[in-house]
Amino acid sequence: MSTVTTGSPTGPTPPRPTPPRPTPPRPTPPGDDASAPRTAALLERAGVLVQALALGTDRWDPGTRTGVEAALTAVRDRLRLGVDHTVVLLAGGTGSGKSSLFNTVSGLPLAEVGVRRPTSSEVTACVWGRDAGPLLDRLGVHPTRRTQRESPLDGDAEAPLRGMVLLDVPDHDSVEGAHRALVDALLPEADLLVWVLDPQKYADDALHSGYLQRLAAHEVAALVVLNQADTVPAGARDALVADLERLLAEDGLDARVLAVSAVTGEGVGELRRVLAEIVAAAGLAARRAEGVLDEVAERLGAEVGRTAASAEADGQVDEAGEALVEELLDLSGARAGAVGPAAVPPPADAVALARRRWLARRTAGVPERWARDVDRRTSSAEDLVAATGRALADLPGLAPAARAWWARPVVGSALALVGALLLAVGLGVVLAGGLAGLPPVVGTQMARAGAVVLAGGVALLLVGRRTRTEAAAPPPLDEARGALATVVGRRLSAPARAVLDEHAAVRALLDRATRPL
Repeated sequence: MSTVTTGSPTGPTPPRPTPPRPTPPRPTPPGDDASAPRTAALLERAGVLVQALALGTDRWDPGTRTGVEAALTAVRDRLRLGVDHTVVLLAGGTGSGKSSLFNTVSGLPLAEVGVRRPTSSEVTACVWGRDAGPLLDRLGVHPTRRTQRESPLDGDAEAPLRGMVLLDVPDHDSVEGAHRALVDALLPEADLLVWVLDPQKYADDALHSGYLQRLAAHEVAALVVLNQADTVPAGARDALVADLERLLAEDGLDARVLAVSAVTGEGVGELRRVLAEIVAAAGLAARRAEGVLDEVAERLGAEVGRTAASAEADGQVDEAGEALVEELLDLSGARAGAVGPAAVPPPADAVALARRRWLARRTAGVPERWARDVDRRTSSAEDLVAATGRALADLPGLAPAARAWWARPVVGSALALVGALLLAVGLGVVLAGGLAGLPPVVGTQMARAGAVVLAGGVALLLVGRRTRTEAAAPPPLDEARGALATVVGRRLSAPARAVLDEHAAVRALLDRATRPL
């Protein structure tokens, strides 16, 4: 529940003397900024996120990339200006008394009020404390519309607000489109948004649907001021504030509500006290930057996944690649010896299916855009078919070896037959003690000659068989497997590992940006 402060009527506030505009303040000496270490750490964290965004290239969703680039550019620009200032933007619609409240809080008649207001598109700034020149340059505040609030006449009266940069902007519902555009551009730059409403238009639907709901989406710290409280009967104020709190809750805004009157000064002291508390925290700008960086890291992390794919799947590279090599050995016929001149490219459809299985296995658990990049950066199925055919054709072929005439089977068989015949006749002559007029000694010689010729014929048959076997033997299977492993490694595994290593690097950068540096 929002805290409601109505203040107590104090009557018209006596006019304060208007001090002369002081000379431009001296810049804060280097080293006096106690927030410098925190700023440096935030800048380093933002730089890490920039690296992650750049390394992810087109693997990011285009909308995510554009939004993150804009957010990181804005937060880095602001951090380079330091976080020792709190930018408070006073915004509201026509007739809300916003500019009058700006003058009352600052104690100076700085902002234009009344009928002249809608004609001005300028931003007015009041700065308490140290120089905010570079910051105001970034916010587009013209030098003539900047005022350094503290002066010797104030003593320490304004010290509690030191570090605050209060901006008065054109009315958000101005008839001038340029005014509305200026308010829209400055809203994201505010560390704290003070939205000024009036009792007549606080429930306007255009206000809530057009600005306050968008404000809730930006998660900008907000404070809602119900001005012109003096025009509401005292008995009706609590109900009015309660109704406003209800509408803000419906808008998704958890904002504190203060009821004030810029005319009577009612509640202005409480408003200044609340602003002083916020400024004294001396970290709202840094917390906003941290919030933006947290959101960026979360948004990028959701797209890249929670774990590093390459680190999880290092072993899977070899397993997926080896499985594909074995498939290619079968598809190409290399396992059966179809290499060298006999090699033929494997069927394209079968290779395409095998490649899809490899891709699904290799990119399991990888975000879709990264998996598509693996597919894009590795060889197509057509290239894989051609490379497989070339690799197998370069291996030793199956051309039959040239054989001498004597190594042919018919020669060996004839000699063996003649030898066997001579051996049989010779043994018959010897055993018969002579036959057909041939003495036993001749039979012995014939038997010996037949045995020699038989042995020679058998030897030739064995030599010829061995020659045919050697000519038909394919090269070792390991050679074919090694050739295909080289093809798969160069054309698929290496490009895939490069993509997944980049994924792992992006994940590591996001982990680093998520943890305090």
